[in-house]
Parts: sequence; structure tokens; C-alpha cells
Amino acid sequence: MDSESRPFMPRGPHPLVTEARKRISYGEPQEALDLLSDPALAEDPNAWNARGLAFLALGDTESAATEFRRLINDGNISQQAIGWNALSNSRDIDFVEHDAQQLGGALKEAESKRDPSAICQMHLVRGDMFHRVKDYASAFKHYKAGNDAMAAARPFQAQLYHRLINQLGTTGAPAHHERLAQPRLAPIYIVGQPRSGTTLLEQILSAHSAVRATGELVFNTSHSLTLERDSGGYVATLHRDELSVWQGIHDAYLTLLDKFPGEPQQCASVDKLPENFLHLGLIFRTFPNAKVINIIRDPLDNIVSQYRQYFFTGREYSYDLEELVFYWRGYLSLMRHWDSVFPGRILHVDYAQLVRQPQEEIARVLDYCGLSHEAPCFTPHEHVRAVTTPSAQQVRQPITASGLGGGQQYAEFLEPWKEKIALLTELASTSFRFS
Repeated sequence: MDSESRPFMPRGPHPLVTEARKRISYGEPQEALDLLSDPALAEDPNAWNARGLAFLALGDTESAATEFRRLINDGNISQQAIGWNALSNSRDIDFVEHDAQQLGGALKEAESKRDPSAICQMHLVRGDMFHRVKDYASAFKHYKAGNDAMAAARPFQAQLYHRLINQLGTTGAPAHHERLAQPRLAPIYIVGQPRSGTTLLEQILSAHSAVRATGELVFNTSHSLTLERDSGGYVATLHRDELSVWQGIHDAYLTLLDKFPGEPQQCASVDKLPENFLHLGLIFRTFPNAKVINIIRDPLDNIVSQYRQYFFTGREYSYDLEELVFYWRGYLSLMRHWDSVFPGRILHVDYAQLVRQPQEEIARVLDYCGLSHEAPCFTPHEHVRAVTTPSAQQVRQPITASGLGGGQQYAEFLEPWKEKIALLTELASTSFRFS
């Protein structure tokens, strides 16, 4: 059924789709599929996308592709863009011969309707098509066109980010944090840059019998905004020793964790939102025994990887190469500050070392987290678990170093940023202890 003849669908997702998406985020994709099997959702594009994501989380790429292609063929232009993007993120799914022609027509429609999100997603997918056949010049042309469209529509608030980094750089360790009761197993936070190996680390840790994955929780970001609005400022609150504030946030986080599978008293949670690097002051105030793992990937590789990736919410810096470099600089600066404020509390992991020497690095991560050396952690690709990020297919493969140096494929197009990226590389390699 085409988009013109499909029965009218109410604006916004059906309640069953909303609940299914929650199930996926809680690591329950099969429960989501059960909800989405309702006949009322048979012609609902939102349900097709949710089903595709659920199948993808389960590793069923063939069924996922079927759902995403339904969006591509029958959805409106915004839905088509989502379908193309999802298909491209499913690295195990090959494009077919007529895909480029079909995508080209859809891109023209998106441009005629001035839909920046659809334009960006489709250009990035077209770039991915060229990337797969090693035509990097054509690929970069599309990556730039797509990112330029989003950078104009969703500009990065660089001054606000710069001010936050500077303000957070004045905060110290809490004075009386030991008064907060701590869970028996410390919560684990994986921080860094998006596309830096956070999902791989999560997969390694969640293979442990005493760990449960919670994905990318926006909990700390949300509470930082609440403190900014209601408590006289986020950073100002971090300067105060208000046990009641930290106790309330502490309790709210544990309540949130109760929604995820696994016995909370028997499992440590692992939260892999990269942006939590902004909130280590908050995290160590609410969970003084927290384990924080900062994973660092080669800046060139990471900047190129982010530039090739569409993010549905936030991460506006990723649509502009100058802003990507700026964001990286702030991240390194703040992580150096946290390292000085919480000496020995943060484990720094070099992504390159992790994929080159996985046995040694995985053992180091487990030791830091106070976890026994369980065999499944050393073969994380065999661990059957729902993964909902663009790295879903990658972490289902054996750990490999084949992706190292991938940014060099686009180095010639990043010449204006060559010196700045080289400086980031030097700072990243010399600022932290990786052993």
C-alpha cells in the first residue's frame, strides 16, 4: 500500500509503539515485537521502524531489512529517510543495484520539501554507498552536503559548551560524599566520544553474570538541566555540599535501574552515554563508589566516524568539522580536570590497545570494576544481547583491529584541520595513563 492510499494515521506514535520503544530501550526487544504484532499496527510506519529496530537488536538483520524497506517504499519522505538511515547503519545488509537510483529520487524530493533531517540522512546514506566501493572523494562530497544541511538547521551552541567546560573545570571533589549509602556493586559508567568503542566495552562488561546493560541513559543530563533551572545553577550546586540533593538523585537513579532486566542487588549496571564525561562531578557525588571508564579512540578516526553518522537528537557539533575539533578539545580538557580531582578513580582505555590486545585490556577493565574474569567477557561477540546503537552489528563480530586508521581514507579532505587534529592526537595520547 503506498503512502497516498494508506488509511489516515493519527499524529504521533500509537501507544503500543511508544511502549514497544521503551521495551527496546530496556533491553527487551522480543517483548517489543510481541506488542508490535497487534493487527492495528499493520500499516503504521512507526511500527515498521520499531519492528526493524527490535529485529536489529536481536541480530536478525534480514527481518530488520524487510521492515526498513517498507519505510523506504511506502513511507512519506521523512519516514523514507529514517528507513534509509537504518538500512545503512545495518552494516551486514548490502544495498541492491537500484538502491542508488531510488535514493537519488527520494533525495530530490527531500530537497524540494526543504526537509534538512531527510536531506542529511539521505546524503549520508549516499556517502555510505560510495564508501563501500572505496570512492572516498564522492563519499565525502555527500557527507559534507548532508552535514551542511543539518549544521544550518541545528547549529551547535559552541559558546554554551565552552562556558560549561570552563565552569566545570572549577569544581572539586565533594567534602562528605561518604555519607551516601552505596549499592553493593558499584554502577559503571562508560564515557568518551560517540563512535569511540563505548558499545564494545558495554558488550564486554554485560557478558559478565554480575552486570546488566542499561544502554545510553540521559539521566544525568536531565538532572543537570533540572539543577540549572531549579537549584540556582548546575555548576553552582556542584560547589555546594547538599546531601539531600545528591540523595534524591541517587535514589531516582536506582529507581530507574529497577526497570531493566536483572536483579539490582545482584548486578552492577553499566551506563554507556558518552556525554556523561560532562557529569562526573555529579556522578561521584551521587555514587562515590562509581566506576568510570573513559575510552579514547584516535581523534582522526573518531571525527570521521562521527561525521559519517546521523544522530537523531543532540550532538549538533558532529555536523561541522570545526565544531567536532572544538568539542574534542573541550572533552580532553575536562577529562584532564576530572583526573586531577578524582585521582586514580577513572580508568582510561585506549581503543587501539583494546582491539589489538583484547585479552590483556579486558582483564584490566574487569579488575578495575572488581569483577571476576568470566570467559564470556573475552568473547563478547558470542554474547546474545539486545544492542540498539549503530554499532549493533559490529559488536556481534569478533574483536578486530581492522578498523584502525580508517580516518586516513578521508585525511586529504580534512587538510584545513590537519594541525588541530594532530594536536588532539598528541593530547589524547599523553594526557592519560593507559596501563
